[in-house]
Amino acid sequence: MQKKYNGITDIEAQSGYIGDICGTNNTKPSMNKDDYAADLDAVNIYKRFTKNKNETIYEIFLTYYKGVQSDTINRASEFLENITIERINQYRILYSNYMLDENGFNYTEDNKDYLNRMNYYDNFVEHLVNNDQNFESNKYYSYTEY
Repeated sequence: MQKKYNGITDIEAQSGYIGDICGTNNTKPSMNKDDYAADLDAVNIYKRFTKNKNETIYEIFLTYYKGVQSDTINRASEFLENITIERINQYRILYSNYMLDENGFNYTEDNKDYLNRMNYYDNFVEHLVNNDQNFESNKYYSYTEY
């Protein structure tokens, strides 16, 4: 049986965006502007590298970051092409079930920490769906505030 973190077995997601928006080892989420850009960029650059064997990783980096800076590449929309909103929503369900049923937190759906964690996740998804190049964590509770 694969080990689950946050109810999710996908280690690649855990080491990137899922770990940041869900927290790891029962820590609180820690997504910020730099995490958002780095997590999305890492997935996008990796996918470009695996699809295009004619360019070096250096050329892929240059092309990608020039495109992001000039707004000809949108990191959020490219990330959604690579990961898909359906997959991210499946992770949300697994994460919610984990907090409510599987991990011993004894959360209920009206628990403040549960609601903050789900709002934090939803804030991340909203940024992706809105094709936001940058992340602002202040829309919902920031975990540094309480």
